[in-house]
Amino acid sequence: MNSATKKRLSRIADTIGTAPIPREVVLAAFHRFRETGELPDDQPLAQKVIDRARAGFDVVYTSDGRVEWGATMEAARNAPKRADDLVLDALYLEAVDGTGLVRWAARHVLSTFAALGHDVTQPVFHDSLIEVPKYGGVGMHCLGFPERLARPPYEEQARRLLTRLGRLRERVPQGDRRWFDAFDMATEDFAMFGTVPDDELTRDAVLVDAELHALMRHFIGEDVGDLVLALGAAAQAEGIEQQAAIAKVQAVVRAQGRRLHESA
Repeated sequence: MNSATKKRLSRIADTIGTAPIPREVVLAAFHRFRETGELPDDQPLAQKVIDRARAGFDVVYTSDGRVEWGATMEAARNAPKRADDLVLDALYLEAVDGTGLVRWAARHVLSTFAALGHDVTQPVFHDSLIEVPKYGGVGMHCLGFPERLARPPYEEQARRLLTRLGRLRERVPQGDRRWFDAFDMATEDFAMFGTVPDDELTRDAVLVDAELHALMRHFIGEDVGDLVLALGAAAQAEGIEQQAAIAKVQAVVRAQGRRLHESA
């Protein structure tokens, strides 16, 4: 492909990526969200839906597609003042910008509340006893995680893990974006290749994260006993024995990766 073609395709991609989402599509997705609590998989569209929910009113358009500012401002003035709802705001953020289990949990909470008859486009947690946790995802907290991971036959291991998680949170440099970026890359490398960081704090965080995810997979019925037991042994070992135990974890992760690759 020559450079001129590449540039042309790049311009087309940029145009598609920045093209406005049709108002009808946003409204349809918003009404579905209000009825079911389900957000679109498309992130920009999901963000538009949340923006509409936060605004609390519809933008009024003329027949030729222009914003009718007078009517829109009147709609804004007449919209009832929204009560503060930090839990719902956090769920919105996690449901749109979150990844993995964080995104899944937030969306699951929203859809569950809609199924119970609540309008998730309006404050629903402002008078509840649910609070925004100091650490971790709000959606996961609402679903009772990580405490619910203490299921047979790994109850004791899960409790030990929660204790380690609490201690780890005090060591992690909260608010340091560079550290968390490096941590995210390290967790991906571990999941794909079984590699662990040289830095002790990042390594501990990666192994705790891996054990949390392994217990989560067990919770939903996956057969991950080998990985759970290997991670638990590594957490309790020290010195040279810990190095050997971590090597065992790496071997299990790599073996799982090979099986997934062979079955693909």
